[in-house]
Amino acid sequence: MAAATIVVEVTHGPSGSNTWASAEAPGSLVFNRQDAEGAGSPVIIPGPGNGLKSAYSNYKVLRLDVTVAGTTSISNIRLRKAATEAPGLRLFTGTTFPTSYTQCTGTGVAQGNRPADKASALVASPHPDTPANYQLVPVSPTTVAMDPGPYATTATGRFGNYFQLLLGVSDQYAGGPSSAAALPTVTVLYDEA
Repeated sequence: MAAATIVVEVTHGPSGSNTWASAEAPGSLVFNRQDAEGAGSPVIIPGPGNGLKSAYSNYKVLRLDVTVAGTTSISNIRLRKAATEAPGLRLFTGTTFPTSYTQCTGTGVAQGNRPADKASALVASPHPDTPANYQLVPVSPTTVAMDPGPYATTATGRFGNYFQLLLGVSDQYAGGPSSAAALPTVTVLYDEA
């Protein structure tokens, strides 16, 4: 039985002509307010100047990719993060994991299908509110189930459900504008047999 080589990739762009890139190198996944990787429109930091309590990045769409075929099967795909984010920051993932790609249409301050920024906090907390249809990415060893599978690894290519990652920022974030925030490592786990 030969194990496959599997990587996590991120995609953006209009459906049908979306482009893919590795999401595994440090700094390769940037949470911003555009449908692209790299620098761009930053996430708004909520506060008195804009009247916001919680603001959100565009969601990033990811999927697994077999780059070297094996003779195994992948199942029980799940997600977790290594640690808790800095106060005022939280990583979210969707409550569902779609089988087809949907582009995030938010651009700068235009919301598109990105979760709406919030002017009032739903709960008293230093962290951003959890937007509708999202859940916190759990801290290891807890995981969130994404896709039961199974998927054969006998051919190369992307497989399984798509998943979204979204960054929320609250008015309690102390990093200040134009500061890059270090986020915990997010890990995709699966069983291979």
